[in-house]
Amino acid sequence: MEKAFDSESYIDAYSLQRRDASEIIEEFADEISSMYGKCIDIGCGPGHVTKELILPKLPTESVIVGADISDSMIESAKKSYRDEKRLSFLKLNIETDELPIKEIEKYDNALSFYCLHWCQDMSCSNPRASLKKILEEVGFEVLHCSNREKTYVFANMEILQKHVIAINPFLNRIPENLRDEFNTAITKEVAEHKIIFESHKNKSTGYSVLDRYEVLIAYFRKPLNSFSKII
Repeated sequence: MEKAFDSESYIDAYSLQRRDASEIIEEFADEISSMYGKCIDIGCGPGHVTKELILPKLPTESVIVGADISDSMIESAKKSYRDEKRLSFLKLNIETDELPIKEIEKYDNALSFYCLHWCQDMSCSNPRASLKKILEEVGFEVLHCSNREKTYVFANMEILQKHVIAINPFLNRIPENLRDEFNTAITKEVAEHKIIFESHKNKSTGYSVLDRYEVLIAYFRKPLNSFSKII
């Protein structure tokens, strides 16, 4: 099922995703600087991370394609970066069983940030071990695989609500006259699973919200003589 995102709402509230992507890109900067040829960023969203964080780390002769399932995201990315010659965008569902022939074996390297959790069948007691096992079974050499705990502070409930709305792909299914009520209710539900505290830095904005979560990081490559890598 295709997921509908609003690119403007996402751009206004994706600081968590951008921060985490930036940290990983810096950590693997040396590896990314060795990614020659044609690269793909799977789940590129509005293209900001692709253009502003990934592209500067790639060799100057490399090009990158941003791929996303969302029409709104791809349209926004194309509009924002239409003059960038080393960067292009296409609509692509990474879960498809029938990858377009023109996209098969066309990329030398691949990167993906905050995309895997949108795939179906997410429940897994040990995602690190499961992912590593799957990669090795299909022949990839796993160079790094880790599961890390992260934290992020939303300065106030309003910012948390913007974040919740931005990453809800099913909001367009809610009748417009019920959306405000729905957004308030779902934000309250999300907040009940977070740590709410009064911040001395934000006395004028009320309570801040601490989010604790985990990220799965994998870096692997094709075997034998292939140097194509994926982060």
